[in-house]
Amino acid sequence: MTVDVVLDSIGPAVWQNCFTSLRRGGRFVTCGATSGQTIELHIPSLFFKQHEIIGSTLGSQAEFEQVTQILAQGLPSTIDRVVPLSEYPLALERLREGSQFGTIVLDHGKN
Repeated sequence: MTVDVVLDSIGPAVWQNCFTSLRRGGRFVTCGATSGQTIELHIPSLFFKQHEIIGSTLGSQAEFEQVTQILAQGLPSTIDRVVPLSEYPLALERLREGSQFGTIVLDHGKN
């Protein structure tokens, strides 16, 4: 099965699977890089299938501030777990497996 649009917030760990699922002329929207910041791209696949790559922050700074304020006022959010920064590779593996339910928070130990 192929799709028209893929929205990815993970990055390199899912990049190839995302592109494989796109139909000819499909759009790939990326808004995050939790699994890394660098990808390898097979360029002929991009132009032969006429894919579009779109970068997005998924909102403006004002929208981010509004959502942050709503959360501060008590909107429930689901945190899968809080992980020390030193265990980042384990948190990343949990994301790769898709076994988290909610957000994984990295604690850098500074308040």
